[in-house]
Formats: sequence, structure tokens, C-alpha cells
Amino acid sequence: MVPKKLCPGCNTEKPANIKYFIRSPRYEDNLKPLCIECTKRAESAKNRPRSKAYYAANKEEFKRKSNISKLFDPKQYFLNLARSRAKALSLPFNLTYETIPEIPDRCPVFGFTLELGVARGRLQPNSVTLDRIEPAKGYTQGNVQFLSWRANELKRNGTLEEFEQLVAFWRKQK
Repeated sequence: MVPKKLCPGCNTEKPANIKYFIRSPRYEDNLKPLCIECTKRAESAKNRPRSKAYYAANKEEFKRKSNISKLFDPKQYFLNLARSRAKALSLPFNLTYETIPEIPDRCPVFGFTLELGVARGRLQPNSVTLDRIEPAKGYTQGNVQFLSWRANELKRNGTLEEFEQLVAFWRKQK
């Protein structure tokens, strides 16, 4: 008969062997009191605050090291995205890898640093987007540029006249 051992963490009786308990010479039966699952849970809970603090302290370095451009070619990604959008919207498309512009480090409109990718499943104001300068011309050579999502979103529905009226309104209020 296989000896049993009670785990105080989950109150379950399990066979007293290394399949269920971690070996440790500190104890009389050479097995830790908690089963493997409970030990993992306890260690995780114990380390969670430290790992959160470490991540918070080194957040910028993690962002830099996990730069998405190392994992894939962002120009190719935006080219493929533009091709599929052009097809879905029945827009002209004649871009190639060589004719798509380089992705700038900073937003040409606002000047803040551009980042690739999304956070929490959504584009962020500083996320890179491929913009059609004149939407009706489609994704054609000379008609695309990289902007921040914020600049592209502001530009999406407004006309130059509307933006001038908005600026004039804001200036009157000051």
C-alpha cells in the first residue's frame, strides 16, 4: 500500500511521493508539506508583488527590449494592411516595399515618439498608422505617410475649412 500525505494547502490526501510533493531533506519523510500545485501557487503569490515592482521600475527598458520591429518587418506589415484595406474599400493601390515611406521615429504632426503595436487591444495616441493624404486617391505612391493614430484620427473626418473655423473659435475664447 502506498503511503498517503495530507496537503494543508488544499486539504487533499495524495500519495506521498515525488509525483505529488517536492523532495526536501528538511522534513522527516523527505517531502515538503505542501503539494506541488499549492507550492507553485504560494511561490507565485509571494513573488507577484516583487515582480510587479520590478516591472514598474524597469518599464521603459522592457518596452525598448520588446520592440515589435524585432519580431516582424513593420513596413511589410503596413504594406499588407494597406493592400487589404484598398481591396476592401475598392481603392487604387500601387505601393511596393520600396515605394512605401520609412516609418519615422516621431509623429510629424505632434512630435512625440511613435510606437509600433497596440496596448490593451486598442491603438494608442502614439501608435503608428499609415495615412492616405488624399483619401480618394487610395494607397498610391506619394499619397501615403506615417502619422500617429491621434493625428490620423483628428484628420479623418474634418476638412481644412472646418479646422480653420475650429481654431478661430478657440482663439476667440481665449
